[in-house]
Amino acid sequence: MVRARHRARRNALLGSLVDALPGASVTGIAAGLHVLVTLPDSDVDDAVVADELSDAGVLVHPLSWHRRRPASRAAV
Repeated sequence: MVRARHRARRNALLGSLVDALPGASVTGIAAGLHVLVTLPDSDVDDAVVADELSDAGVLVHPLSWHRRRPASRAAV
C-alpha cells in the first residue's frame, strides 16, 4: 500500500515536471522518494524555483545551497 502511494506521488510529480519544465532533466526516479531535476535554463535561479514550489506545497532543496563554486542550476 505504501509503495503504491509513493508510486502515485512520484508519477504525479513527473507529470507535473514535464508540463512545467519541458526541458528539464530528471534523474533518480528509480530510487523512489527523491529525484534530481536539472533545470533547462542556466539563468533560472534554483532557489527561486524552490520557493515557488514551497508555496505550492512541494518541499525541495536547491542544489545551490550545497555548492561552493558556481555551476549549472538545479533543484532537488
